[in-house]
Amino acid sequence: MMLNWTSFESKIPYLRDQFAQERPFRHVAIDDILLPDAARRAEAGFATALRHKQHSAPKSHRDVLLKTGTPNLKVMTPDQVAIFTEIHSNRFVRFLEGVTGISPVFADPELRGGGLHSSWRGAYLNVHTDFNFHPTEDTHRRLNLIIYLNEEWHEEWGGALELWNADVTRCEASFLPKFNRAVLFETSEISFHGHPVPLTCPEGVTRKSLAVYYYSYWPDGIERRAKTNYVLTPEQKAALRADVLSAIAQGAKTFEEASEMAPRWQPAHVRRMFAEVARVAS
Repeated sequence: MMLNWTSFESKIPYLRDQFAQERPFRHVAIDDILLPDAARRAEAGFATALRHKQHSAPKSHRDVLLKTGTPNLKVMTPDQVAIFTEIHSNRFVRFLEGVTGISPVFADPELRGGGLHSSWRGAYLNVHTDFNFHPTEDTHRRLNLIIYLNEEWHEEWGGALELWNADVTRCEASFLPKFNRAVLFETSEISFHGHPVPLTCPEGVTRKSLAVYYYSYWPDGIERRAKTNYVLTPEQKAALRADVLSAIAQGAKTFEEASEMAPRWQPAHVRRMFAEVARVAS
């Protein structure tokens, strides 16, 4: 047994109330979700499971940096596989239905987009909403469950999971990636979340987590979205505006030129900001 069943199953009424009332969208934190020794063994297994991954490998976009992971159960340690087996079990799915009121809930043994995640010093994950359907089952993504496995983590290193309001003007809730803490939240078109500030943990220390997503039947009125929708926070927009204005001052005449001069930003963000600056100047 890997999950601390006695601890969290006894709290379903409390967790249900917390989940229903939290803002900016429904969520709840569940501390000590795993048995302590199981959590420690799972954390220790990251080095083995991700030994062939290069965290510094170039990414196809710039909304995520210095993050790696795997959904492949075949490379994970037996303890990690056992955890995923239990959180995909019918018993745990019934627990989720009891807490969230969503029924039916379907687990995803394929771990599409989930699995083990590890982020290094300097890493960030921009605020976003996730893809909203399962590519093979055609079911609607409804819940994210993230379990953090960082036995030593200091607040000054950053890395808190941030939950933002619908227009991404303010962060309304945040959770440090505390050891053996799970955060469960409802996914929707406005469930903006991420950790957009680069980590300042020491070299060699990583922010580790297990991520699992759950699905339900497809509702009316929701369009399928296969891609993650990344957005910038107000602080990031201000920094991007400064970079675009600097590029223009140095002679950039197109957003492509500005993007080359501001390489830390995703070109799509530069294009929108370049157009906005041009409108104001005209």
